[in-house]
Amino acid sequence: MGWTCSSAAAATEARIAAACRESTGSSNTFITADGRQEFYEVARKSHEDGRLAGLVHRMDADNVHCRKVGRFVIAGNGTMPHGPAWMRAAGKKPEGLSWPRGRGAL
Repeated sequence: MGWTCSSAAAATEARIAAACRESTGSSNTFITADGRQEFYEVARKSHEDGRLAGLVHRMDADNVHCRKVGRFVIAGNGTMPHGPAWMRAAGKKPEGLSWPRGRGAL
């Protein structure tokens, strides 16, 4: 079985993935302002409130090894209360945009 999240959380994650693709061509890897390569993994767990959560890893200088550097949470309402600055900036809802409503709105 798979996992589910709210449409607002999915929309935020989609904006983060788009920023990653623009930065590196990969849907979950981003080059930070200081030139470090980080990537995120979404936990494969459904939460009753519709949130997404996962881990953030940073590649070492050899670009072969990585280490966990943090975690992130995308709330069911699409906001991002916890995570690295690049993810919070990339996932921010543009002004004037309303969240999709109802099941399957995305």
